[in-house]
Amino acid sequence: MNDPNQKQGLHFLGKVAQKIIVARNGKVLLTRDPRDGVDVWELPGGRLNQGEEPRQGLRRELMEELGVEFEVNDIVHVGQFFRELENQATLVLVYSGEQSNPKEVFQVDEREVAELRWFTIEEALSTKLYDVYKEALQEFNDKK
Repeated sequence: MNDPNQKQGLHFLGKVAQKIIVARNGKVLLTRDPRDGVDVWELPGGRLNQGEEPRQGLRRELMEELGVEFEVNDIVHVGQFFRELENQATLVLVYSGEQSNPKEVFQVDEREVAELRWFTIEEALSTKLYDVYKEALQEFNDKK
């Protein structure tokens, strides 16, 4: 276990994020955060608030970012990454799910989402995407 982002012997201290893999017509939804200043794609979702149940927090984040409701299903992947921009570790819970009403149009909050796009799994895995999300997409794809 020689992960350069892992500090040996230290207890985890960081943030918790919950994300979702939404698949439709053979593609998955990815978003790009306008605050990062980098062209990195992410799975939709966000940080967990204190006292919030993870699925509830994920539904809240998705409503804030995309303006529509989602059904949150099973956990696909759990992982960690170190976010250099914030100098902080993040524990990520990735769920599968779907839009509650697929005909409803996204109402994107531009403060939270610079861009959203549907990618095939292959496209997503070859784009600039955090490793933890690539791992989650690979696990999701392997279970299909």
